Amino acid sequence: SEGALPEEWLITAAALKIDQGHFGDAVQLLTQARAATSADNFSYYVSDMLFQKASQNDPVLASMCRTKKALPAANP
Repeated sequence: SEGALPEEWLITAAALKIDQGHFGDAVQLLTQARAATSADNFSYYVSDMLFQKASQNDPVLASMCRTKKALPAANP
């Protein structure tokens, strides 16, 4: 029986789809990867320059590839 692809494979496949100009397919793969990993891991993966540059050309991809920014510590 076939199982889901590991998150690393999904991210790699999404990167290949972006390179080919298939942003919709990349979004589908990223959706699967996001479900298969923690938010921190996903943020790490999509912080890669390839995803960030592609996000400038596609609003859906941009919403998928937003990375969490560290918040400054609150002063007591």
